[in-house]
Amino acid sequence: MPQGSGSGLTINPQGWRSQPVNTPLFERLKMSEALKQEAVAYIETIMEMMELHEAIESGRLEELRQAKEWEDDKEEGDDEVYLSEDDDTELTRLENLASQWGGDEEQVSEAINNHPLEIEYRSGWCSSPDGMEAGEIRITLTTGGPTVYLQGEYNGGTCSRIYLHYSHGSEYVDYWPKGDERTAVEAFCEMVAGE
Repeated sequence: MPQGSGSGLTINPQGWRSQPVNTPLFERLKMSEALKQEAVAYIETIMEMMELHEAIESGRLEELRQAKEWEDDKEEGDDEVYLSEDDDTELTRLENLASQWGGDEEQVSEAINNHPLEIEYRSGWCSSPDGMEAGEIRITLTTGGPTVYLQGEYNGGTCSRIYLHYSHGSEYVDYWPKGDERTAVEAFCEMVAGE
């Protein structure tokens, strides 16, 4: 079928049919990818906050700061390496995060705990309402445009199977973090959800 025959399809030289690039399907797929990238940005923010919190809580940030001080103060001819190149890169990253989220444990914990707009719990099915316990959690991060929340299972302060829901208008994406993302998101949820 030749191009311009009114069918809305084009045939490329290899014979493949394709929809014109301005079809609603193409726009939806493009929008879904953009939504996914925006959703991942929320996960990255949570990962940064939790990385800084862990570095402060474990003493790693202070250790790196001390090594940097020793490195800066060492005498000429002193070949001792107090701060490796990798450690210096890590320190720079953590200091950048500290300038954004706070430089001590209290400030970072406060930033993390103030990040959610709302935390909601929902119980599962049970045979008696006596002693009902929450089985699900939803932590709302933003509303309006976009709406972003984390949702998953909740069991006495432990969070699992957490996913991020990101929607803008009628378009939405549910993003399931994996690996380090999942670890950071679950730690974040457990920290803000409390028990």
